[in-house]
Amino acid sequence: MSEDSSLRLKTPENAVMAPFDSILLERGTPSIVVDIEGVTKRLILDTGSNISIMQPGISRSDVRASPLKPYGVTGEALDVRGQQIVSFTIGGREFKQSF
Repeated sequence: MSEDSSLRLKTPENAVMAPFDSILLERGTPSIVVDIEGVTKRLILDTGSNISIMQPGISRSDVRASPLKPYGVTGEALDVRGQQIVSFTIGGREFKQSF
């Protein structure tokens, strides 16, 4: 008998298994409310992006040099100051993400 060649996706270890408080739609853009260092912020959910970006000053975590040279949808380089690991809370659970 041959091996099964069907594609089976595995849930990542850090996947959120509990439902979010709610996903908001503002002018068709999905977003979620999070807590970053005690401040409530709304993060846009962009599952098609291969990097996550954030405005400077949202988090006090250290900004380190980044080798990435990201480009926007127009093809122009984005003015990125560096990379930082930001902790945020969604529905009582803490997450860390590189921005």
